[in-house]
Amino acid sequence: MSRIFVIAGTAHEANYWIIRDLGKRYPSNTSASMSDYKYVSHVDDVKGYTNPHGVFVGNWLGRPDIFEIVEALMMRSTHVNPALGRIWEQVKPKTRPTPKLTGKQITAIYVDEAAALMAKEIDNEVLKSLMKTTGV
Repeated sequence: MSRIFVIAGTAHEANYWIIRDLGKRYPSNTSASMSDYKYVSHVDDVKGYTNPHGVFVGNWLGRPDIFEIVEALMMRSTHVNPALGRIWEQVKPKTRPTPKLTGKQITAIYVDEAAALMAKEIDNEVLKSLMKTTGV
């Protein structure tokens, strides 16, 4: 049997699910063991596997690296996996359209950019004058 990848919010959530699943499988499959499972603690945990399969349990959606993990799972799959596709839709970064700016908004952006450039030049001049007075 190939490994069952367990993607969970924490290792505790993963172990809890694994133990419960083993309890369900054991009566009919006495060779089932913890080594049948792999908790995905990092995106590198799925490297080297082809067509990985597994489960998402607990607070998996709250993981900061969930996008990278789902991306790695998809890249290692040679067959279309509709369930993984639905998860991908949930975790992929949302692209927002570029807003259309009008006259006053454009003017405000130009004024802000000019103010930032002027502030930078003033800072440079102040630093130059300080360096001259200190003799550096």
